[in-house]
Order: sequence, then C-alpha cells, then structure tokens
Amino acid sequence: QRLSLVVHAQSEIFGKCHHLYILIRGLVTRYNRLHQSGSVWGIDFVLSDRSLQEPSRCFALTYVELTTLSRDDFLQLVEKHKDDCPVLQRRVRRFCCWLALQRAL
Repeated sequence: QRLSLVVHAQSEIFGKCHHLYILIRGLVTRYNRLHQSGSVWGIDFVLSDRSLQEPSRCFALTYVELTTLSRDDFLQLVEKHKDDCPVLQRRVRRFCCWLALQRAL
C-alpha cells in the first residue's frame, strides 16, 4: 500500500510539501480554512515547482487521523499502471499543466 495512516495530537503543527492529505477524523486548520472529516487537500502535490503549491503547514485543532500519499509514490503508481490504463498518464499530465497555469496567473 502506498497510502500511509498518520496521526497527530491536538495543537500539533504538521504538513509536508508534495503530499496529498485525506482527513479521516478530527479538525484541522490550514491556509485560513477549516477542514473536517472527509476533507482532501494538497492536490497540488503533483506539481514539481514548490512556488506553485499552496502552503502545506497545518494545525491540528483536535486529535487527527489522516491518510497521506506522496508525489513519488503517486507517480510510481501511474507509471506502473500505464499499460493497463494508457489514458491515465495523459490525464495526470494534463491536470499538472492546467493546475500550473492556474497557479502561475
């Protein structure tokens, strides 16, 4: 499995660049937004240029359980399944280009 389960205590500051986060339990504040169970952030983890990414620092308001996926693991999975799903690699590339353009404006 490439997804990792991570837990953080209340008032803990966390967050890594190039990681996708899925909140399972708890409350998190990040980038002036409140995230609750089911929230997903860090979709810009596919971008290689850190200047185009939103800040990744988070603050746990309560006990927090998260699932995370790193950029490297995601790209390895895309590469592994390129023969089974040839359109996947193109869609990921197109999303990267579209997101980079949106962030650069």
